[in-house]
Amino acid sequence: MTQAYLVIAPDTAPEVLSGLLGALEAACLLIRRGGLDADALRARIGVLRPLAQARGVAVVLEDEAALAAALGCDGVHLSDPAAYKAARQALGPDAIIGVACGDSRHDAMVAGENGADYVAFGALGPPQAADADLVAWWQAATTVPCVALGAESAEAAGTLARAGVDFLVLGPDLWGPETWAAAIARAATNC
Repeated sequence: MTQAYLVIAPDTAPEVLSGLLGALEAACLLIRRGGLDADALRARIGVLRPLAQARGVAVVLEDEAALAAALGCDGVHLSDPAAYKAARQALGPDAIIGVACGDSRHDAMVAGENGADYVAFGALGPPQAADADLVAWWQAATTVPCVALGAESAEAAGTLARAGVDFLVLGPDLWGPETWAAAIARAATNC
């Protein structure tokens, strides 16, 4: 079953994050780096990370492996597949390391072979929905979990869920429990 994967900016208000976590049964929260300097980012993660982890939601930080380790995050989401080995050294064998692969089968295969805990297809900013055929190919070819980025509509979410994606990044229009449930229900009935 497809699970929700939530992406937020580091300046997201704690009450907004609490509301989202209460409305969605998210499996993972990605805190984006944003334009914050290291000190400001540390302060924001210190507030946001405990809110998610208290609800059993894994927290990954965008691209900052050493900072993720220092601040008690569960792992890192890498936008550069070549950064995997350095991130694994910084975080150790038990951390979550996800790798964004755009629409590259090659990058996904290399990331999976290197030991990535998940690969992500599509793009976060500007949002570009993962290709459903690519997701379906990945699911048939490997057991490494897959995250689909860029689902900005219930239709896109349903298409990606039907393709078998493990985790789905939800656009802001899908941040309500009824909308999420409707997208997944639609996907299930159209299989």
